[in-house]
Amino acid sequence: MLIIEARINDCIFKVELEPDGSGSHWFKVSDDFMDKINANKNDEISIEFEETKWFKPQIPLDFIASLEDENLLDAWNLLTTKAQWEWIRWIRFTKNEVTRQKRIKTACSMLQSGKKRPCCFDQTRCTQTHVCNSGVLLSK
Repeated sequence: MLIIEARINDCIFKVELEPDGSGSHWFKVSDDFMDKINANKNDEISIEFEETKWFKPQIPLDFIASLEDENLLDAWNLLTTKAQWEWIRWIRFTKNEVTRQKRIKTACSMLQSGKKRPCCFDQTRCTQTHVCNSGVLLSK
């Protein structure tokens, strides 16, 4: 995963590039953003970008509740931003809610024991399960 600062038309933004599971990266351009840059779905657009400093991930509510319940917010805040992203991506990399909850519990246990990152996590996989299959971005 990479964080980039990009420019499309006159709009400058920062976004995370998610691995596609095939050696490249991608990001979703929302309908609202398309309106903002005055583009339509099939328009060809030009993008300029450069890698930039990591920004903090948005912590899912169920995970932050578990961090609070286990008094782990201080440990979480001591992690590097990249490590936080790795935990978030590992937790979300499942379509099964039972597995997700197990990963949240495991993450809290690992953080409690001093671990900084999830182990055995293939960071080259797409973790946005609504657009991938087995970690590989679906193509239309």
